[in-house]
Amino acid sequence: ISPDGKWLVAANNYRDILLSDADNPSQTNYLKTIGANYQQHQSIAFTRDSRTMAVFGQNEIQLIDVLSKRNVKTIAVNGTYINTNPQVGGINADGSVLFTTYDVSNTGKHHVTAISSVSGLPLWDKEFDGNISFLKLGEIENNLFVGYKSFTGNTVPVLATLNPQSGDIINTVNFPSRLADVVAMNTKNTMLCTISGQFGQRWD
Repeated sequence: ISPDGKWLVAANNYRDILLSDADNPSQTNYLKTIGANYQQHQSIAFTRDSRTMAVFGQNEIQLIDVLSKRNVKTIAVNGTYINTNPQVGGINADGSVLFTTYDVSNTGKHHVTAISSVSGLPLWDKEFDGNISFLKLGEIENNLFVGYKSFTGNTVPVLATLNPQSGDIINTVNFPSRLADVVAMNTKNTMLCTISGQFGQRWD
């Protein structure tokens, strides 16, 4: 759902995006993104004004103008990083910086990276020691929250707080819930949810 609550969006693995007016569900738009037939949309994020939508798909990120329903830019992530697929994604308030996670094929390396939407070039890149399941930019954009399952010692969920300008880690918090994934955080960044199998836990 868009930040202004007006748009509902869903996507599939075949380039299709369904964009619906939340107040009038009959006003639905089917958008076909550019790229391979098997596009593997992994994540969708909006700018704060809900006018631009970032679609994180296989080897690329596409920016879509919500009002015109048109693709305005495509950033080829595979042109920058070899054998990668964007996974969880985010975008800052004015749409100038994209944040995404990716794994490098056959290496076991997991990364968070910031990319300029103007140049398409990386601003910074940070490697983590476990699978990344969650990424969220803080309300006033002074923190970037990254949830991952650490492979160091016991496999536990970790929430890392990064500086979104530099990618530097500000702090990390380990949660005593083995084999779980960080999956959600409330809008005030005061409550976290982890899930493991069929069980979920809430953390303050």
